[in-house]
Amino acid sequence: MVTAYALQSDGTLGEKLGTTTTDENGRYRLRFAYQGMIQLQSEGGQYADEATGDQVVLQAQTRLRTMLASTDKETTASITPLTEMAAERVQTRLRTMTQSQLHLQDHIAEANSEVSQAFDLYGVDITATEPADLTQTQSRERTMNQKKYGAILAGFCQVAKLESKTADSVMEMIQAMVQDMQDGSLGGNDGDGTSISVSTEVVAPLQARNQFRTAVQNFYQNQQRNQSGMAISDFDPVIPQN
Repeated sequence: MVTAYALQSDGTLGEKLGTTTTDENGRYRLRFAYQGMIQLQSEGGQYADEATGDQVVLQAQTRLRTMLASTDKETTASITPLTEMAAERVQTRLRTMTQSQLHLQDHIAEANSEVSQAFDLYGVDITATEPADLTQTQSRERTMNQKKYGAILAGFCQVAKLESKTADSVMEMIQAMVQDMQDGSLGGNDGDGTSISVSTEVVAPLQARNQFRTAVQNFYQNQQRNQSGMAISDFDPVIPQN
């Protein structure tokens, strides 16, 4: 289920603008007259695991958000783990910066850019770009930015496969990275400087970055799952160090 809310200037939710469900490809359409800052929020649902091909049913309380600084008559917006990281980063920026320093629109734009750069997706708009499903042959016709975005999302699933983790553990790992991005980088600490842990195990920043990069590389090499034609030479994400 996807719900749209108007965003207040302080980042809190305003009027509920509409609710819809996604189709079998994860696409959705919402119609409302409001134009301005909004938050899109998905809850529950299911998806096809890119690494295994299994159909994964998410818990009803599983939430992903996208914040948009503005909307027009027609706006395209993706809702992904990366946009959830950016939405959480916006909230951290609002808590730690005085209102006079930046307006909410600026926080949203800068947080989306920070997350994009943290995953080596320089120049990719993580809200407006629809990530390609690299397990489908149609992905060969997508733009390189869409493929790069899709490779990062496939990396989350591939990490779980390499570590023999469950779907719940994938979401736990994503939520840990959401916390990690609170300070604007993937350095192993949240917005308060506290070390990030997954299943009580403290995440070593360099190890986590290398593990994620290896997972993406392994996905490329799986010729049964990777139908995009992409290889390491096309996009080998280097998760920047602080």
